[in-house]
Amino acid sequence: MNLIRFWQLIFLPQSKSATTDQKPSVKEVFFAYILPLSLITPVMLSYVAKHYPKLFLDKLPTDRLFLVGLAMYVMQIISVPIMALILKNLGAMVNIKPTFRDSFLIIAYAAVPAFIISIFYVIPSFTINLAMHGIAALAGCLIIYKGIKNIFGLQSRGARFMLTLATVATAATGFGVVLVATLIFWEKA
Repeated sequence: MNLIRFWQLIFLPQSKSATTDQKPSVKEVFFAYILPLSLITPVMLSYVAKHYPKLFLDKLPTDRLFLVGLAMYVMQIISVPIMALILKNLGAMVNIKPTFRDSFLIIAYAAVPAFIISIFYVIPSFTINLAMHGIAALAGCLIIYKGIKNIFGLQSRGARFMLTLATVATAATGFGVVLVATLIFWEKA
């Protein structure tokens, strides 16, 4: 199984003869992309805690930072299937009925830049990391937009844009909830 080839599902239009058998299963994508890539953030947080302890507040000792990293790992794993379910249900807004598998593919691929961007934590600059997270968010939006066109087959530009914005707004709200929950966990730990 070559999962790199499946990035073509997002960026190349599918022909009518393309069957759903060419698409990876939810389980394949979950174990090949989501589980390993969501480990990057906790690993990079532990690297930052070890090499740049002043980058975070002095109120959070290193052992608590590991707990925050573990909580973020679990939240990342849980959030992808939830967002896929939301995207599947948002399809009714533009009169399409996508499958959960198609929705999961789009959300899983859109989450990859957010997972990988944590590698830039090796640069101890808040400004650079903030800019890189902005670039990852834009890349995720582009992947959602292209996925809605090429995986869902939605050709109307306005409907694609509306569905993309609804998905991104839902993801931003979810990110806010995760951020607040992490800060509450940070305070209680």
